[in-house]
Amino acid sequence: MRIMQWNAGRGLKDADNGILDILAVENGARVCLLQETVGFNPNGTVKALKESRRWSVFESGRACILVSQGVRAVECKQWARVTGVDGAVLDAVAIEVAGMGITHPILLVSVYRDQTQNIPEALEYLRELLFQLTAVSVIVGGDFNIHSKALGAIKDGPQGEEFGSLVDELKEIGGDCVNDGSPTWVGRVNRTTPCSPSHIDGTLFAPGLDWPIEVKNWKTGDQSQSDHVTIYYDVIERLCIEPKSSDHVTHNLESDHVTVEPPLNWFQLKRKACTDDRLNLF
Repeated sequence: MRIMQWNAGRGLKDADNGILDILAVENGARVCLLQETVGFNPNGTVKALKESRRWSVFESGRACILVSQGVRAVECKQWARVTGVDGAVLDAVAIEVAGMGITHPILLVSVYRDQTQNIPEALEYLRELLFQLTAVSVIVGGDFNIHSKALGAIKDGPQGEEFGSLVDELKEIGGDCVNDGSPTWVGRVNRTTPCSPSHIDGTLFAPGLDWPIEVKNWKTGDQSQSDHVTIYYDVIERLCIEPKSSDHVTHNLESDHVTVEPPLNWFQLKRKACTDDRLNLF
């Protein structure tokens, strides 16, 4: 599954200029995690995308997910957030999606945190999302507006070290922040004054206990008219553990079918220790 992630900003200011077909489809992405898709032309961008019938649109505040028509996706509203509503400090939209090489559903979440909003509470949302859903694999892509070495910054800004600690915990359960250190904010194309690129967008993932995933080939692309560059990455399912003689075997007499249940591997055991509560998400 190829995903495009982008703080589109003014890059989608025109009602339907076909830019997504260029940046996403031509690069093989059939799912887009977008941020700041409202505010510049609220009656144009998202409305036109919905009417185009090329994309299924899921949105919550300034976070948006686009799924190419023909791909099955279901919104998970329990993880949606809108800044300022019920105390939320970020915008988030979440969907369950499968297909495109992924045989079991995964949870995709697009997040936008305004730089004026509370960082610790935003990190708490990410922690709950990534560690509480132990049965399902989770990918979070967004503009966190956090300066952290874990995202590629030279030094940690406010709460940057705490973000790095979150990433370290993810690594312990087989997840990670997959940024390669490239800057994601580069300023406007027509900017007349110099600016220093920064690393404020990120991609995090946590593998599920049942059907773990990997996120590979993370790379940055064009920026179009936005001040953020596009990001692309591939999601693949991890190979199952090879059955061993010591594995538990059950025999279905009616169907004469043998089921081998391999033991949990190291990252599954670590993840299971994080919480005993498996949410029945889907």
